[in-house]
Amino acid sequence: MSHKASSLPWLAGAVIGVIGLALVALALTMASNHAGATVNAPAHQAAPAAVPRLPAPTVPTSAPTVPPSTVALPPPAPTTAATHHPATTTTTPTTRPVSTTLAPATGPLPAAPGTYRYHQVGSLPGTPSVGTLVVAPVSASGTQTWTRVVGGTVAPSTTVMLFNTTGVYLVDPGASAAGASATCTFSTPVAWPPWPTTVGAGATGQATCSAPVSSYQVTVRVVGSAMLPLDGATVEVAEVLSTIVIGGNYDGSPLNVTMTETDYYAPTLRVPVETVTHVSGHVLGLSVTTSRTDTLLSATP
Repeated sequence: MSHKASSLPWLAGAVIGVIGLALVALALTMASNHAGATVNAPAHQAAPAAVPRLPAPTVPTSAPTVPPSTVALPPPAPTTAATHHPATTTTTPTTRPVSTTLAPATGPLPAAPGTYRYHQVGSLPGTPSVGTLVVAPVSASGTQTWTRVVGGTVAPSTTVMLFNTTGVYLVDPGASAAGASATCTFSTPVAWPPWPTTVGAGATGQATCSAPVSSYQVTVRVVGSAMLPLDGATVEVAEVLSTIVIGGNYDGSPLNVTMTETDYYAPTLRVPVETVTHVSGHVLGLSVTTSRTDTLLSATP
């Protein structure tokens, strides 16, 4: 089954140009895993199915019988209350069975549902200082809907995440160029971020899209790790670099946009603690360049 391409949850929004007196917005949202060609829900709904685990190794309830010849009996215990040392018995150690089968790897849990608040600093005029990420409860199938609301001239973007025992994926993409929507489909899901978040791990994907987008390519790679402040303490994050390149034709004009996004993703929270986004390209003959930095205000939604 093919999987819909999805714009990264933080590459939401994005290309704004002035056409006469109107702003032209390019919002590209991507998601997959957690992925399906026509998933409309990655809404974490009922908790995902528990990860199967192997049964604990069987432990004998009693030690095997030891031949009398291998046991050294202690001398008789004193019959008086006089001070004495306790008797000791030497027995042949018993061997308990040990399982040589490893339990299957466990994937990431979905993000805690709720509304996360982000401090925003952007190059677009009118960008609010605070935006939100609304995370819905996970579904029975492991999908979870994230809705990013930047505000101002940037339209809200919805991403569907998929969480399972192998990792987390972007599903159900949305591509919007200058107000014209496009549907993109991945032939295989794209991990975001690669799990576990080991430096050097990466993923790529190419999608087939409807007009006005004719090409959609995404590359994701874990490039580092760091500790960032949050809630008066520090949290470990993985530095995840994502690049989306889209091309097409809109109203007879070439559409070429490159988006780069660096997410400082906290594996313990399953959401970014900080995101830096850059967008550059051409839309309707206009050169477009924007940037924005989003910083999580609290780990508690």
